[in-house]
Amino acid sequence: MPVPHPIRLFHITAMANLPAICQAGALLSKHRGASNGVAYQNIAHGGAQGVRAAKRMPDPPGGSVHDYVPFYFAPRSPMLFAIHGGKVDGCTLKQQDIVHLETTVERVTADGQTFVFYDRNATLAYSKPYTDLARLDVVAWDLLTEAPQLDGFCKFFQNRHQDERYVDRMNVAWPSFWCGTALR
Repeated sequence: MPVPHPIRLFHITAMANLPAICQAGALLSKHRGASNGVAYQNIAHGGAQGVRAAKRMPDPPGGSVHDYVPFYFAPRSPMLFAIHGGKVDGCTLKQQDIVHLETTVERVTADGQTFVFYDRNATLAYSKPYTDLARLDVVAWDLLTEAPQLDGFCKFFQNRHQDERYVDRMNVAWPSFWCGTALR
């Protein structure tokens, strides 16, 4: 399947984080937010956060995953599903407590912002990073957009071990895009 145009990006955060985001005038990376004294309400799995803190980005641009603002290529992610199902330790939020922000790859890269994207879930040791937008063809657009759809994206992302195409669907069909330290 060809790469869509525009390429939509989605960021989810706790609604309680909106005042801090508005005060900063930008989405801040985890590290930048912490260095600015911003105490965001966490909505991620602790294990995923630990992996992200240790995972190094390719050099250039360098740094760790927590030096970048996270985005998904689709609005409904395994993380959002886990939050909704109460499967994130320490997170009691439900769908109505989460805000969904949308932009495009074209918009976030227009001013030369550094970025890295992965061909699958970035926390996996075997995920591959890319820093060339021409390589967005490695994203599994066919899985992200297959029927049944909701708002142009597949409604489902669960692994189905009885079908080879979906054995690792949750990781392959939900790659991530990481942009700079702050996004205005």
